[in-house]
Amino acid sequence: LLASRVCQAGGLGFIAAGHFRDLLALEREIDIFFQNQQEQLTNQTQTKQSQSQPQTQQQQGAVATDNDAHRSVAAINKLSIGFIGHSSLSTKEGWENYEYILRTYQPLAVQFFAPSIVYKHNDNFDNYHSKNKNDHNDETNVTMAKKYGTKFIAQVGSIQEAQEAMRHDVDAIICQGSEAGGHGLRRNLGNSTMALTSQVSRLIKSNCKTTASA
Repeated sequence: LLASRVCQAGGLGFIAAGHFRDLLALEREIDIFFQNQQEQLTNQTQTKQSQSQPQTQQQQGAVATDNDAHRSVAAINKLSIGFIGHSSLSTKEGWENYEYILRTYQPLAVQFFAPSIVYKHNDNFDNYHSKNKNDHNDETNVTMAKKYGTKFIAQVGSIQEAQEAMRHDVDAIICQGSEAGGHGLRRNLGNSTMALTSQVSRLIKSNCKTTASA
């Protein structure tokens, strides 16, 4: 409900998938989001219609049909979901559920942190923390999101992590320093949020957007 209200106010409201352990719970949250978005759009439409000239029954039916379509598109296009990288996609089931959400609901954006970039494993997910590139294929949480037309937002806590995100052509970067939480960040790699945001902004040479997280 909060995510929907933030969107109605002109912001980008995120539903928290968190560790992504309960797919049904996330879908319930998405349903609530859609319902609230549609109710708001219905109220706006009814207000506009009451202020306009009377219409014939046929015209009203056409408007209602158009409004239904616009409500559905608007609700889907505003949906954004946040994930914790190290746990959400640590299993084959996690990847399958992630792709299911992207394919079924086509969110406007997904946000990942701790870490922001996750590689899909070829076979053995027990070897999740392996540094051997042969244990991974080229697909990442970024490429999978882009396959379904979803924007990808990477939350980072260090210059190194920001550089990794930029190499994967993310759409936006959220900088969060150690004093602002720095989720999943080791202290020796940390930066203060504003200093980190300033440094990352100077590194970006594409259309990627940067913002600070307090």
